[in-house]
Amino acid sequence: MRRQRFAILNVALLLLLALAPAMEGGRALTNVLFVGSFVLVLVSAVYAVGQRWHARKIVLPLAALGGASLLCVILLIARRLFTVTSADYETINASLCVYLLMGVLWSFAYSGTELLAPGSFSYPLAKAGAAMMEIGGKHTVIPLYFSFVTMSTLGYGDIVPLGSAAPADRG
Repeated sequence: MRRQRFAILNVALLLLLALAPAMEGGRALTNVLFVGSFVLVLVSAVYAVGQRWHARKIVLPLAALGGASLLCVILLIARRLFTVTSADYETINASLCVYLLMGVLWSFAYSGTELLAPGSFSYPLAKAGAAMMEIGGKHTVIPLYFSFVTMSTLGYGDIVPLGSAAPADRG
């Protein structure tokens, strides 16, 4: 079971991402499921990187802060990846974990940007006045979508970063 720790984290991350579209209605049950899946991600992240006592001492207190915990987990897994000499099942799972965790972390950053500087993003295809970049709310899938579309460099036109707070492309 110990060799599957990154696979467990990947399952928790995929569950979190799969539940995000269900949040669109803002129903109480889906909110509880989403928060539960995020807690599952944090617990499985602590399990994945907590093979050494010093890692647990760092990650466990940060788990209450969410985003700081995700950043710490990404750095600990990346450090492990840079010391691996051959790729195996766990290495591939660890790499996927880093990518998915970065997407979730960036979605929190985009949501925080919109919270601290309202109007940082424009949604040409959405109803006027809708608060779309809100993780954990009615539109949880939007920051996740924006994060992964940006990371994969697919390009987008349905969400446009504005102002100095958001990462706008000024051409």
